[in-house]
Amino acid sequence: MSEDPPIPHVPATNMVDAASTTTNIKASHLDASTLPKIPKSLQCQAFIDGFCRRGHACQKSHEICAIDDDSPPKPRLDSSPNSLSLAPRLLPADHSPFDDDGPGYLSAYGPRHDNDHVDIQSIQILPTTDEILSRRAPFMPRKSPYANHHLPWGQQRHLDTLFRQLRYDSVEPIIDVCYHANQQLARLGELVPTVNYDDRMITPRKLRYSLFHNVAFEDTMFNSAKGILIRVSFACPRALRGKRMGASKRFEEGMLVALIGLDKAQALSTIFMEIFQRQTTDSMRTRTGNDLRGDFTLEFLRAVLCSILKERFVLVELPNALYAGFCYTLRTMQDQSSGGDEIAFLSTIAPSPAVTNTSIMPPAYTEHSDFVFQLGCLQTTEPDQVKSRVTFRPQDVLSGDHDIKDSIDKLCDVTTLDNGQATALYSFLGGLRDAGIINFARIGSGSKETWTQEFEIRKLTQKLKKTTFEKTSTQSAWHQVEGLWTEGTSWCESLNGDILSWPAVREHLAASDPSALTSFTELETVEQGKLSDIRLARKAGGFAFEYWCSGGDLKDVERLLEHFSKMVGDDPFLEFDDDTIATRKRVASNICWNADAINLRSARGYLWSLSLREREELLHAWKAKIEPRSILDRTVEVHRRHHFAVQRKRAVFDNIDARSLANQDIIAMTTTACARQHTTLKQLGIQIVICEEAGEVMEAQSLCSFLPTVEHAISIGDPLQLRPQVNEHSLSLESDVGSEYRLDESLMERLMIPFIQSVSPLPASRLNQQRRMHPQIADLMRATLYPYLQDHKSTYDRSPVPGMADRIWWLNHGELEDLPDTRSATPNSSSNAFEVEMVAGLVEYLVSSNEYDYKDITVLTPYNGQLAAFNVRFKSVCSLWLSEKDREALLLEGYLDIEDADDSQSLVEIGNMLKLATIDNFQGEESKVVILSTVRSNLQRRVGFLKTPNRINVGCSRARDGFYIIGNASLMGQVPMWQQIIDQLVSTRKIGPYFRASCPRHPKHIYRVTNPQQWMLPAPPRGRWNNVTNRANNLLSVGICAKQVVMNAETRDMHNTTQQIFLPCGHHFDVAFLDRALGLDKIYAIDSAGQIRGVSHTTLREAFGISPKCPTCGSSYRDVRRYALFNQLNDLTNNIDRAHSKFARRIHNFLGKISQARGVLNSSFDRFAQALRPGPLAARQNETIVLERGIAFTEIETAICMFRGISTPNPVRYTLTLSTADLAQPFEVAVGSLAGFLGNPNVVEEYKFASALRLESLYYRCRLASLEESTKMLIPLQRLAKESQHSEILVEGLRRVNLPKIASEMDGIKGSILESQAKKLPRLEVELRLMRLASQVAMDHAGAKNMLIGANIELKEIMERCTKYPQTAGLLMPSCHKIRPFILRTEANGHPLYSKITQDTWWTWPKHGTGKLIQCDNGHPYSGITFSHCPECGPEAEVSKMKEIDPNATMRASEFIAAMKARTFDGSSYRS
Repeated sequence: MSEDPPIPHVPATNMVDAASTTTNIKASHLDASTLPKIPKSLQCQAFIDGFCRRGHACQKSHEICAIDDDSPPKPRLDSSPNSLSLAPRLLPADHSPFDDDGPGYLSAYGPRHDNDHVDIQSIQILPTTDEILSRRAPFMPRKSPYANHHLPWGQQRHLDTLFRQLRYDSVEPIIDVCYHANQQLARLGELVPTVNYDDRMITPRKLRYSLFHNVAFEDTMFNSAKGILIRVSFACPRALRGKRMGASKRFEEGMLVALIGLDKAQALSTIFMEIFQRQTTDSMRTRTGNDLRGDFTLEFLRAVLCSILKERFVLVELPNALYAGFCYTLRTMQDQSSGGDEIAFLSTIAPSPAVTNTSIMPPAYTEHSDFVFQLGCLQTTEPDQVKSRVTFRPQDVLSGDHDIKDSIDKLCDVTTLDNGQATALYSFLGGLRDAGIINFARIGSGSKETWTQEFEIRKLTQKLKKTTFEKTSTQSAWHQVEGLWTEGTSWCESLNGDILSWPAVREHLAASDPSALTSFTELETVEQGKLSDIRLARKAGGFAFEYWCSGGDLKDVERLLEHFSKMVGDDPFLEFDDDTIATRKRVASNICWNADAINLRSARGYLWSLSLREREELLHAWKAKIEPRSILDRTVEVHRRHHFAVQRKRAVFDNIDARSLANQDIIAMTTTACARQHTTLKQLGIQIVICEEAGEVMEAQSLCSFLPTVEHAISIGDPLQLRPQVNEHSLSLESDVGSEYRLDESLMERLMIPFIQSVSPLPASRLNQQRRMHPQIADLMRATLYPYLQDHKSTYDRSPVPGMADRIWWLNHGELEDLPDTRSATPNSSSNAFEVEMVAGLVEYLVSSNEYDYKDITVLTPYNGQLAAFNVRFKSVCSLWLSEKDREALLLEGYLDIEDADDSQSLVEIGNMLKLATIDNFQGEESKVVILSTVRSNLQRRVGFLKTPNRINVGCSRARDGFYIIGNASLMGQVPMWQQIIDQLVSTRKIGPYFRASCPRHPKHIYRVTNPQQWMLPAPPRGRWNNVTNRANNLLSVGICAKQVVMNAETRDMHNTTQQIFLPCGHHFDVAFLDRALGLDKIYAIDSAGQIRGVSHTTLREAFGISPKCPTCGSSYRDVRRYALFNQLNDLTNNIDRAHSKFARRIHNFLGKISQARGVLNSSFDRFAQALRPGPLAARQNETIVLERGIAFTEIETAICMFRGISTPNPVRYTLTLSTADLAQPFEVAVGSLAGFLGNPNVVEEYKFASALRLESLYYRCRLASLEESTKMLIPLQRLAKESQHSEILVEGLRRVNLPKIASEMDGIKGSILESQAKKLPRLEVELRLMRLASQVAMDHAGAKNMLIGANIELKEIMERCTKYPQTAGLLMPSCHKIRPFILRTEANGHPLYSKITQDTWWTWPKHGTGKLIQCDNGHPYSGITFSHCPECGPEAEVSKMKEIDPNATMRASEFIAAMKARTFDGSSYRS
């Protein structure tokens, strides 16, 4: 549709007036392309498509240029440009944020921005920069058929309405975030944020996002499937450095990001990209030498590069913006709006406003008189029945021969269906497979069910025998993509640095010096008759030019062919078929012949006679004449052509997929996959569509599946449960404004429950029988939304909830919710501390019954704030399960740290995890016991999220055995549905200001619990004990007999003060008796109430050797918390022994990796030196291979640091968590803190561990090896620098940047030396000091000055230490002698530390046999089996203590670490 010129713009906005803060910053306009326009008739179409087999012999133009095909330009709106305002961008709170004034030029004030088109086919899906800056309210059509609209009623109008609504819902969060980011960029100016800046930002509309500064463009790449990829780096905040990026949910593949730029002309640009690959900050170490910058690779969504070199950019991580999640649906609606194909059932979906009643007829395929549904597969299994006899004939019902109700009853009698299922028949893929139906396909990937992989369309297509035409089309499409990928890769190389790639030179020489061009292209000429030869030559295109740049001589044929093999990817480890080998031989032979021919014609070969310096000068001259912008424009043009080539290739494969799908009876997919494959599916003539969970699907998504050929659509779902989720509340039925737009109204709900009362509802069938809830719980549903609901007989067998007098109860309270934090991004995400503690007490109480595990209980809440509070409350008590959506929401809103957002739970079985969930993310799930926290309780009488019947319905229908609500009934009763539920509970006396708990052994004894303090928190599941006091209404822990409890009928006070403990074996005793039997009263200080108040330091050693056993049966109860200290003290020595053995094995492993890495570097050094090439074009290759060797030890260093662990500022209360339990230093700190907790260092030996220091030594050894390798690499690089200026730059970069950084890190070894001296570790001290000397020697070799001053004195002191400790530190004396000549500069070759004796000494360290742990006088533990004396002190130190250990007497080290994961050395752990 063409558009008239716009009416002059008049500011008319429903947004906040920001005239006083408006800037002159506007959207930038992309500069016109500098490419010449050549008529299409003069260009080679085959070359444009990607592959011309005639190559340089083609008579038509092969220039990369713009195509002048006389096609009409795309519609463009010349709207008045919008300017950036620094005022907050807020939507109006008192009226609609939308405009009825028509789109584009139909508006009385003209287009709002340059993307405000009348025709939705012209609208870009992602917002333009001008659209982002626009402050006018967008045009938004209402959903009512009676509302004003610029289109007449019908398919186009209906699609126009849904498109605009869905697009606004999808991109409005993006616009809001980008607008705020624009403001931040404008305010920032030229200021540079600090290194540890905070990336977390909040818009005035409370949308969270991340803003990253100091963006730099590192590389451009050309991917065969995606085209141009850009690797960008940014200043990485502390929270994402190192491995934390990988552990987070940030920058996942496919997520949308925005690059926002501001140029010197104060013009803004916005480039949207998808994440192609993310990397940790470790990947940037080779360029920066630190981990302060992160990087990832981005994919362009449009062929626009802008002036990325002259703009200042920030990077915006958009919140949960998955482009594929909405773009395919919007594109499909644009295609449907073109008017080519009519949507199925259009008269029902979008009837004329005059039509208020529509009749539904049977599908067309059932109109034949002989058609019957074969239902034999559902027949009840009986020997004398034949399944094929069960049929259903629609015409019998339509003709009146059979009553529909009688037909359904008959089906229920003879099939496995019950009432309700017969009219809502559907099967999942697993059921189809189990029934023997395997002729189906699945579109899409990523299923958790591995068995579905064989039914994926790609697998089925691979098995399909291709026709000759399909093979030819596929091959041709591949050749085109391959050709453009090769071309694009070369152009990207020109963008990456200051070198010229072959395509740029080719284009220049074609216009300025054709004879010079011929000197290169003639060498690559092959026979035109063989396609394989042409493809191989095309792949190696430009090898002659690169060979020339490296100083190559045409007479050196061997080197010429070597260069050719390198260009085509010659790999000696790959095996090629005979045809490939023959092709390579033919092309190589042609190259030799061409080289001889050029040598004979010296006039044409003058370029080959130039020296390397002359060639470099000529290259510089060519470079000066080539405009950088032309390279950029040509790269974009190749990307555009490649995009179309990929589309053509995809179309070929889609046609093959369509033939494969045509052979299937059933096709399964998501609605997104349906929109993505819409063109393919239209070819199949699909007749039946079944949509499962249709109540949660947006109407726009449903329409994508209503293909023109569909005759029968079956929607299965519950429109009374959760609706489709939307981002914008102003489009939702839950808001007053949104009721006119109703984006979250599914097609199923709109047809079954019309919002407009004059429209008749579509007939629907209901599921009448439920199989989940106990009838008492189901009564809530019957009293509200499902009065017809029947209970299956199995629901009456649901177990009662042990310890509770009622299986359903509402705890009514008036405790106010927490005050919102107005500074938070989610001030409306409420929480209620009273309900958190009440729920926590109930959960612990139920688990202590031994009838339920944590996995049987689910805690539901409508608010993320309350969910976060539950997460904090329970995470130290048990393992927690959060759905992926809930976890991402908590992470996005700042409630979860990256370290806490571990999603490993999704990779394993839930196990014994307590489920925490928001109501919106628990639909379709169920649990034995559900506890619902309604949260809201305020003086303003605001109900919040739980005023929606759909959400109430889901929250109250998830429980099987027990359902408990905690909330303010007076407040919730304002909502009609809640009042119905309250009335039902009042009528059955299931509501009150307390919970009614009972003893499971004596259920008539009822106890009231009105506040969290009245829950007696039970001990862990194994071995529970309880203190029954005289406080009113204190609750007995479940499992403890209450026979001795005297109850008052009115107050139910408990007066008995007996203390009892139940052991895992089932026997129970008075706590005082069990304490005396073990002698616990001598170990602990116990008060008169039996509470542990402290440790008796004078008698604590008596705890060693005590093994807690039941006085009756002798069974162990070592896991009872009250007596846990005995076991930990008994196991301590053995576990230290085993931990040392484990650390020793890891150190041995690290030593092996370091040795292997050094061996690989040494053996490959000659190949490295030979791979270095002179010439400007080889600069990037040289840099790459240098960097590869420079990071050889990076992975080992990272592993060592991770295993070593980190220090803690408060070691007395250090907790061993899952992420640090296997680390060396945290283990040493935790053991050391035990003595501090006990308050007596004499009780537990004061161990002086060395494992963490030894790991530091290994780390410095890696750094030393990197320093030595860098010094070694300088030798061939310096020789190369004499021939090439670029190599000289590389040498200087290596010397001035990398070497000082490594040396600076080596200087940090001083702290480790001091710690070794403090712990009296002479052997380790000597090794560390020698490594520091060796690093000084390496720096001296690299040309650093004054590195060896004082080194001779330092060596003398080291040798004195070796003499003092001859059998420990003295073993390193050979290294002292070896390093001496290097210090005196009488030796320059070799490595000063790596003598055989020293290597053997190092390998003795990681040896530790278990079973005999000895501690020397200096506190060093060592193995008496491996060593005859302390490996640090030697025999000079007397051994004062020796402990023989029975390996089977105590638990293994792994068990010890597992036991410590959830423990802390805090007194409260043992005082209950």
